[in-house]
Amino acid sequence: MPVERSPRPDWYYWCEPDMDWCRENAEQPGLRFEPLHGRLAVFYHVSHVPTLPDETQRAHNLIEQADRSTHMFPFEGSGLLRGYQQTDLEFLKRRRGALLAYEMRLGKTPLACHLHDPAEGLLVVCGPLAAREAWREWIERTTGAPPYLLYGRKDADPAPGYGAYFVHYEVLDAHTPFLILQRIGTLVLDEFHLLQSRGTQKSSAVNALLPRASKILGLTGTPCWNKPKSLWNLLHTLTPGAWGTQFEFRKRYAGATPGAHGWLYDGISNAEELQARLATIMVRRTWQEVVPELPPTTRVIEPVELSGAAYTAIEAATMKVALARGTVTQAGYLATLRRKLAECKIQPARDIAMQAMADGHKPVLWVWHNEVGDTLATSFPSNVHVLRLRAADPAPKREQILALFRAHTAGRCVLIAGMGVAGVALDLSCSDYAIFVELDWTPAVVYQAEMRTFHVSRPHVVVYLHADDPVETALVDALDLKNSFAAAIGLATADIIGKVLG
Repeated sequence: MPVERSPRPDWYYWCEPDMDWCRENAEQPGLRFEPLHGRLAVFYHVSHVPTLPDETQRAHNLIEQADRSTHMFPFEGSGLLRGYQQTDLEFLKRRRGALLAYEMRLGKTPLACHLHDPAEGLLVVCGPLAAREAWREWIERTTGAPPYLLYGRKDADPAPGYGAYFVHYEVLDAHTPFLILQRIGTLVLDEFHLLQSRGTQKSSAVNALLPRASKILGLTGTPCWNKPKSLWNLLHTLTPGAWGTQFEFRKRYAGATPGAHGWLYDGISNAEELQARLATIMVRRTWQEVVPELPPTTRVIEPVELSGAAYTAIEAATMKVALARGTVTQAGYLATLRRKLAECKIQPARDIAMQAMADGHKPVLWVWHNEVGDTLATSFPSNVHVLRLRAADPAPKREQILALFRAHTAGRCVLIAGMGVAGVALDLSCSDYAIFVELDWTPAVVYQAEMRTFHVSRPHVVVYLHADDPVETALVDALDLKNSFAAAIGLATADIIGKVLG
């Protein structure tokens, strides 16, 4: 056979390869050209398969099919997974290192729990502190036993007998000496994009655990693969050696160009090859792909009427603030105008939230400016428990606020959250009602916030308040809210501002 399986998981070798192909692909990161039993062989990772000649790909596929196990993982018949998750579980079972890149709220956590086989060793989950409760719930629901939660740097080593451990990234290095002595069946790296930087404390602690794991699974809902410059460390963590050195990877895929003080990596190159290789180790699903299997999300765009005099006064006040700063830029003017308009939406937002609570909901209200959130908080009557979540809140305080929010009975509690925490691993699925008092210029930020209150088990309501003026109307159209961000999700702030200003 021209193709054989290598002793390393997910690696193969191709004996007596086509020399023209070797010359053309000599600089492809991760390929190794070495003599083997007197013959030239190409050692390649499974991610290289899309770049192999067709005949060699067919030979490789025969080897993989022959090795494909029919072994059923202990938890996969639990009935807790949806159809697309079952399909993706079969894919993940065949890889030692893989990236699960579901969009938010599509079920990364339960799928990771079902991938684990206790016969292989422990389940170790590393992630942000805010994700701890979601993991505790799903590990216990899947395996029948709670995980051991490592809270701080001075925790005593866990007692034996636990099958799963959760440790957050900020204290992982303190518990590495204990964990590297364990046999790890599945190492789950939640919010995987947080490990983009090489040499950080988090990355170094994770690297120490990699050799102990039978399976490594990275989870992320953030589309970091569109930025090859910062992708190398993630791929190297999952599949060591498969992507070459950092310089080789960036030169091949990050649009490397020589600059005055060294190489610049600000673009993307060989994009089709990179996407084809990523597809061999990554499961990517968007909300739109699986919407038939999910409960409906109801989006309501609620206009807030402004009189001509009110709008004129807001414009005048905005210009006055901008002039007082000494500069008048498009972004600065629009940001100030957005805050002034938000002040007109406080009372309507309060009324909608009060009605939602009367209907048995526990609403989350999203704001951008702290002063808008503070004013909104004081607008509620004293018999409503109002919780505030700010971007500047440290992780322990966020966890306390979220615990209080989850514990409160629906109908008498609201959470006012800053948009700055939308990209943090927050589980707000105890709420099914989100109200946007303000919008961000970046569609991805709005989308992240929207999906924080989504859960696959029930319907989901999202209300967008927009002041009925030309600027915010243009912003709603530019963000493409009516079509769930489908046409806007890839736009940056400058693109949105350009669309708003026409």
